[in-house]
Amino acid sequence: ILHILHFNDVYNVEEQKQEPVGGAARFTTALKSHGAGQHSIVLFSGDCLSPSYISNITYGQHIPSIMNKMYIQCSLFGNHEFDYGMNNFNECMNQCNFPWINSNVYDKELNELLGTKLSYKIIDYNNDIKIGIIGLIEKEWIEVIPCFTTSIIDVKDIIATSRQLGTYLKIQKKCHFVIVLTHMRWFNDRLLAMNVPEIDLILGGHDHEYQYEWIQLNENLLLDTNLLLDKNKINIQRLIIKSGSDYKAFSHLYIKYDKENCKILNIDIEQVLIDSHWEPDNEVSNC
Repeated sequence: ILHILHFNDVYNVEEQKQEPVGGAARFTTALKSHGAGQHSIVLFSGDCLSPSYISNITYGQHIPSIMNKMYIQCSLFGNHEFDYGMNNFNECMNQCNFPWINSNVYDKELNELLGTKLSYKIIDYNNDIKIGIIGLIEKEWIEVIPCFTTSIIDVKDIIATSRQLGTYLKIQKKCHFVIVLTHMRWFNDRLLAMNVPEIDLILGGHDHEYQYEWIQLNENLLLDTNLLLDKNKINIQRLIIKSGSDYKAFSHLYIKYDKENCKILNIDIEQVLIDSHWEPDNEVSNC
């Protein structure tokens, strides 16, 4: 069984008065108790630097030292990472002990990926299966960020990008599964699930409600003569999940898989609520 812990859209590191109280310190304790830093992969789908009362003062610079305690193995940035401009974004990213990826947005002036050098990440899980991870951003929000204009950034099509990278990761890099981190609305996530045979699971952000859906791949795509993958190794049913917000919840996915046929056999989803029964993590409390 593959264990994945996923969260997105976290703003207030301090806990709230009402249950689930959330808070980054209790959240970290819960992550650890679900295998973070041990047998679980921790993935994050964007929005952490802002907005909050504290980030108005620190510009989000207080966040990296806190999230560095969460054993995150891969993350995608969201729209609020750019609230205080590109220089502040770069300063915060450089303080993180975990990688940020971006697969489809380019800086035209530098002729390279925006905000990172990584278009994908490969995780070797228990020396047993290889998992490729890509990160997709929708043009709807990136093109209205004040510090960008369309003359500065080039947003590549999410379907074309994920088909190309998914094929590369599965064929060239021999990944058994490809997970997509997204920071976009449900419409675009569903579009992705229906139209990209080369991916297996979508872990989303941008929406704050805890929600998941199973979407069926458009099976006409299996008739495409340009499809490079073995049709028998394509997951027809794919899960999209968004894991709440504000350190009040995360998802623990228990994924049963068939390694030989690259098939996801079953996914059990546990929504982990961060209520006051979780003890605050001392290291995070002292950040």
